[in-house]
Amino acid sequence: VKKTANYEDILAKVVFVPTAKVVTFDISNLEQTYDGSEKEIDVDTQSGVTYDVKYNNSYDLPTEAGTYNVKVEANGNYSGMQTAILTIKKAAATGEIVGLEGSYTYGDTITGVSVSNLQPGTNANITYAGTGIYIPQSDAPAKVGNYSVIAEITGDNYETYTVTESFVIEKKVLTVKADNTTRAYGE
Repeated sequence: VKKTANYEDILAKVVFVPTAKVVTFDISNLEQTYDGSEKEIDVDTQSGVTYDVKYNNSYDLPTEAGTYNVKVEANGNYSGMQTAILTIKKAAATGEIVGLEGSYTYGDTITGVSVSNLQPGTNANITYAGTGIYIPQSDAPAKVGNYSVIAEITGDNYETYTVTESFVIEKKVLTVKADNTTRAYGE
């Protein structure tokens, strides 16, 4: 301001304090299924906005099945924060019983039964049930009857999957052979 008859010279400083622009976020892709790869949410906001995304307070992208607290927070010349929950669902397990014959004869040993086509991170537990077996057991049956092999496939990132195959143990033909085949009547 200039000095005049009514005013003296004064010097004034103006200080500008910038404030961050408040922004909002639209978070999507919050339900995904485990496949072993890193999972990332989708974030939509205004053009040019920079932000950070954390999953359970970490910048590391999650891979395992489960739920994760997601926090999206603006940085730089922007302010704003949005939270959500990412759910990585368990994948469907697969597998098939191999090495089982449909029919056995009493006295045969049932061996070589296993489960193939398992995904990495899964395992299978094989049990048997059927005639006279009221609680599934791990030992293969040996008596005549109708049975099932039950394979329960599990894994931390997989839904439990059960596959069943049936088989039968048939009666063995009884063969009788006489040692002394010749005898006279009355002896």
